[in-house]
Amino acid sequence: MGVMVSSQRAERAAKKRSDAIQRTIQSERRRGRQADILLLGSGGDEIVHHFRRDKLAHKGYSETEIEPYKRAIILNTMEYLKSFLDVSTPLDISLSPESSAWRDIIATQLCPGDSKNISSESIKALHDLWHDPAVQLKFIHRTPNSLDKNTLYYLESIDRITDTVYRPNDDDIIYCRSYNTIDEAFPTEGLVYRFLDGRRIKGNKKKWWPCFDGADIIIYGVDLADYDQVLYENGPNKMEENLRAFEEVCNSRWFLPISIILLLNNSGLSPDKLSSSPLKDYFSDYEEGDDCYAASQYFQKKFVSLNKRRTSRDIYSHFVSADDTKILKGVSYSSEVLFVMDIIQRNMIRVVQCFEY
Repeated sequence: MGVMVSSQRAERAAKKRSDAIQRTIQSERRRGRQADILLLGSGGDEIVHHFRRDKLAHKGYSETEIEPYKRAIILNTMEYLKSFLDVSTPLDISLSPESSAWRDIIATQLCPGDSKNISSESIKALHDLWHDPAVQLKFIHRTPNSLDKNTLYYLESIDRITDTVYRPNDDDIIYCRSYNTIDEAFPTEGLVYRFLDGRRIKGNKKKWWPCFDGADIIIYGVDLADYDQVLYENGPNKMEENLRAFEEVCNSRWFLPISIILLLNNSGLSPDKLSSSPLKDYFSDYEEGDDCYAASQYFQKKFVSLNKRRTSRDIYSHFVSADDTKILKGVSYSSEVLFVMDIIQRNMIRVVQCFEY
């Protein structure tokens, strides 16, 4: 009798363990249908733009969904204008005392931990600072290709963005960079893509990393044309800073099991740029002159070599070029989007299979 009771208890315990395992498998399978993607570095925009365009073309955005974009767009534009004024150009300018005060108002609005509300004073400061004749002169005489597409788009839209009845249009939403760590999810056939934007975090980014250790993929973007740019006036070189940050991400214990997609945007590299601003002046070990292909390969090797966990981490690198698109099922995809979607889908299949066997 005692043996029978003991056997029944063992069977119940085994079934309980089996049920728990099955629940875990089902949970992981469901999770396998959602890819949590962490955006770092300075790129990765195009894949987010792709999903926003797709949503706008089909379901669209409700007024409730649009409201956070409005705030983010205004803050993006303030940051773009401030960054533009911080960087030296062939025509340096001196702001009037009034314009300097407007600049300080914008800087205060952008301070970490500031109120979520955007003051009417800071919106007026954005409008008036942009229309300062000295700022306009600096904008006209800026270095060719010194502003990325997003920055140029929003700076040229300041009058519309600062209007009292401003409502973001489709392009405003598409090109918006999430402010702080806002995330977006886009359901597609078979997989939900959820983006966590860590590119705008201020201060010490390392303290945020434990919050992102559940990510499935990291997309780290780099603009190769930034090799001769600085983060701010008299500040560190942008490319050196990207290399330092990428090395930290690659070798962080928080991101150890996570694959990294390295997107290297070489569309801004040209023989003219490499001749007028020699890469060797900034990276003394470069020896290939104005050869764009060699410059791209140089940076690819430099970034990938920073990974000290080659046996336990995959890094997928891809060059991003302007107008590099393909048509699939009547939809235009950039090579960047196709590459990223393929890597993500393959990684998510691998995650699910690990729990199936």
